Amino acid sequence: EARRRLASLLAAVGGDENWKEALQLLGSGGGGDRRARAILLARQGDEANRTMARALFEEIVADPNVARTDDRLLLGRLYELEGKDLLARDQFRFVASQADAKSMHVAAFVEFLLRQRQWDDAATWITQLETFNPNPFELLTLRVRLLDGQDEDGEIAALIDEYVEAAQLANAEPAKRVETLSQVVQLCTSVEQYASAEKYLRRLMEDSPQAFSALVVMMARQGRTL
Repeated sequence: EARRRLASLLAAVGGDENWKEALQLLGSGGGGDRRARAILLARQGDEANRTMARALFEEIVADPNVARTDDRLLLGRLYELEGKDLLARDQFRFVASQADAKSMHVAAFVEFLLRQRQWDDAATWITQLETFNPNPFELLTLRVRLLDGQDEDGEIAALIDEYVEAAQLANAEPAKRVETLSQVVQLCTSVEQYASAEKYLRRLMEDSPQAFSALVVMMARQGRTL
């Protein structure tokens, strides 16, 4: 454990020599060291290091005495980055299908399916995710991304309105209203639902006058003025 902490510190400090020493510290340990080494390699971001990280995670996942759920998720993401989408899908689906799967595991598979533009499967697994009582905003985000991918723009505004209404913001503390409306505005903007974004920015301004500048910028991007 101390060796892994030191390796992580050296990697955080940066520099070629510290990086090499960090990898050497983790080069001959057991499963925990292999995992830490794989994570460090993956964080480097270049193709060669990602390939080595993927190979290490393949070894870890192959050993049931060592493998963890997160190992499969990381391996799946590395496969995806390499364009090995079927292998990536296998890892994400395996995790989401386990009897002890959690909301975050199913959500990770849904996000993969959305990135892959596999809309029908994403819809099926969003329905499965709903049985886990997930974070309402995270569920909303996934459903909005699905509708956006399916070009069902007309349904997005109604879905977001339904979410805001259910949040009962009129009875909430100002800080909670600001948090909720800020998230909603960001989500609306991300899928180019500018009419909804403007509507909720104007509501946000009631509690947070600083939102005025965001409203001006958004309207300017559309060639509009107040």
